[in-house]
Amino acid sequence: MATVFNEDFEGGSNGAALTTSNTTYSLITGTAVFDNSTHMVGSLCAKLSPAGGTAVTLKENFTSPPITHRFFRRYFKLNALPTGADIVVPMRIRNGINSIAQITLQPNGSFSEYVNWVTPADVGSGHSV
Repeated sequence: MATVFNEDFEGGSNGAALTTSNTTYSLITGTAVFDNSTHMVGSLCAKLSPAGGTAVTLKENFTSPPITHRFFRRYFKLNALPTGADIVVPMRIRNGINSIAQITLQPNGSFSEYVNWVTPADVGSGHSV
């Protein structure tokens, strides 16, 4: 049976803080609240407000059974472009610090994608697309 992770951000009320109790995430850091100003699906979304360069993290660990496929759909609204490249979606394997994939927002408004094709026996071979 495949592990299912689904978060629609409908578990709270407008302005309430996202927590591990009202979302399916196991770790939340930084300022993240439910918001009804820019929702795409449903009536709420997550509003992430990094302050002073502090990152906002919504994290879930998938450990059992081993995950072989991941499918994501995410929507972003940005109030300003970054002055340097900012990673907006990192994915890591085995709680590691090395990204296996990431989506980066560039200062000109474009996105770049990096995929590091990894198997337990083949850590470190990078591929950019």
